[in-house]
Amino acid sequence: MIIQIFGARSVPARWSGFDTTASELAVRFAAQGHKVIVYVMPKYALPEKPRTFKGVELRYVSPIYGKNTETIFHEVICSFVGLFTKADINYVLGCRTSWTYFLYKLLNKRLVFNTDGLDFARKKWGKVARNFLKFGYKSATLLTHYHIHDNTHIQDYFVRNYSRKGVFISIGGYEYKSKYPEILKSYEVEPGEYYLIACRFEPENNIHNLIEGFIRSSSQKKLLIAGGANYKSKYEIELRKIKSEKVRFLGPVYIPYHIEELHYNCFAYLHGHEVGGTNPSLLKAMGCGNVIIANSTLYNIEVLGKENGVYFDNNPDCIAERIKYVENNYEKLILKKEEIIARLNKFYNWDYSAKLHEKYFKYMMGLEKEFEETF
Repeated sequence: MIIQIFGARSVPARWSGFDTTASELAVRFAAQGHKVIVYVMPKYALPEKPRTFKGVELRYVSPIYGKNTETIFHEVICSFVGLFTKADINYVLGCRTSWTYFLYKLLNKRLVFNTDGLDFARKKWGKVARNFLKFGYKSATLLTHYHIHDNTHIQDYFVRNYSRKGVFISIGGYEYKSKYPEILKSYEVEPGEYYLIACRFEPENNIHNLIEGFIRSSSQKKLLIAGGANYKSKYEIELRKIKSEKVRFLGPVYIPYHIEELHYNCFAYLHGHEVGGTNPSLLKAMGCGNVIIANSTLYNIEVLGKENGVYFDNNPDCIAERIKYVENNYEKLILKKEEIIARLNKFYNWDYSAKLHEKYFKYMMGLEKEFEETF
């Protein structure tokens, strides 16, 4: 097969969940003997801008860079450039600019969208932007019958609103065991003496509530926050105004093994995401066997498992109560570690995801009579 992948910023992944998805799947497709092409942005790529990565062809397309312009312009340009490649599968990560692929339908090119989460539900968007993004989802259902959802609750949304079921194929993660615990010294912390938040600084990730809840809990531990935004935002500025000697902002952590060691050695991981589907940061925490205090959304409960997490209603008082609960019941909660890792390895691993993707692509081509779902 010749597979084109659209919608990522960089391969190897350096920023977003889509970058991770593209990177992990593309190299596995290439290892199976398929020709794989991924369209990326030069700004987010490795400094040397390699033409290939582990057998994957990288095509660099420069958009008009800007917080609200680069994604749209990049996909518009890439969708046009991609028309001239005779691909068997055109795989688009996200529906935000699905309308730009209308020529693929007119030319009978096989098109499949990864629907990701419900982007229009993000708090940062105003009414116009939300309607624009909803139009993207609607367009994706008109342009093709083929859709990949990484969470069954996203799949249910498409069935209810567009009568398009598609297929449920989750993204993946990795089990991680500590290799370089000395890394913690550079952050001036010891194992088990801190809580961790690791995510992009977006309002729907509820970092503000997590920080306030932590402060109200009166915990004697520290709170480390790893992450940032690709463009300076009012939300990030407001977050950094919060003053507490126990709260530390680390910024984005890209050095190999650093974020993994911060995860593995934390006392507990705080996960505030409210917009599904499946969040890579939650999978990373699962792979490290963390005690996880998570927002009680259907998406998070599906991924982590109802009995494997400590769930909170999205307000600081409830978060504070859950933090106190964890500190009073830690020895019992840590026993869930092996069960959490086993769940990740069974349902949320990249080899399994790539296998299901490949079978679905062959189903689209008429080479398979049926496809499989994660569960």
